[in-house]
Amino acid sequence: MNLEKEFTEYYDKCYQLDWADEKFYKNFLAQSYFYIRHSTKTLALAASHLSFEDNKLFKRMVKHIAEEMNHEILCTKDLKNLGHGIDEFQESPETQSLYQAQYYKIQHQNPKSYLGYIYVLESSCVNILPRILKDKLNDKYDKLALTFLSVHADEDVDHIESAKKVISELSGSDLESVEDNMKFTMKSYLNFLRACQE
Repeated sequence: MNLEKEFTEYYDKCYQLDWADEKFYKNFLAQSYFYIRHSTKTLALAASHLSFEDNKLFKRMVKHIAEEMNHEILCTKDLKNLGHGIDEFQESPETQSLYQAQYYKIQHQNPKSYLGYIYVLESSCVNILPRILKDKLNDKYDKLALTFLSVHADEDVDHIESAKKVISELSGSDLESVEDNMKFTMKSYLNFLRACQE
């Protein structure tokens, strides 16, 4: 995996967004709810499309499903603590693009490509959320409105190490599909974030 430059630029662009803007942050929470509620379903779909020879990866994905269960509820709790409900928001096309492509990639390209999606989203949590919380959000909002970000800034460290190990064992078209999905997800997630500003 040789995408260090791309990841560095991606993290910087994510960090530069106006996280302290209340409209942006509320929309970010709502849009995150809309895509995260698909996480356990896409993980299950990817796991079900793996071959019997990929039993180790299958077990990892099944375990990951349990770890991600109900994480979207953290977004709605944070919104509630800001005085808003999820029913006040509509899912954006950029949010739909983020997760809908994964259903296609899993079913029609390579289920292992989903590791690229997981890696980008969880590495974002580990590499930029602590800075965003410290520099832009902790002084603006009560900690009860920051649970989604706080939990993922802490918990996803283990997920990243596990994903790195699995990806390092891939080669050929499997590795290529993961790297292609990393590039796709970085662009899609930036589009998702930028749409939260509108």
